[in-house]
Amino acid sequence: MYGDSNMTAMCKTVGYTAAVGAEMVLDGNVIPENGIIVPMTKNIYMKGLELLEAEDLIFKESVRVHKL
Repeated sequence: MYGDSNMTAMCKTVGYTAAVGAEMVLDGNVIPENGIIVPMTKNIYMKGLELLEAEDLIFKESVRVHKL
């Protein structure tokens, strides 16, 4: 991720993620549980990734295997 003339990479990756998390909590439909929960359940992280993608922040995972 790189920043641009409008905002830094830190602003995009941290700010958007925090805003999406807050939106999901305030909405009440995505995270119906109360209290402290970890965002590792599929209904939480899939919706979060969907909302981040709408802000053009797309996560891609890859694995590299190195032979020794």
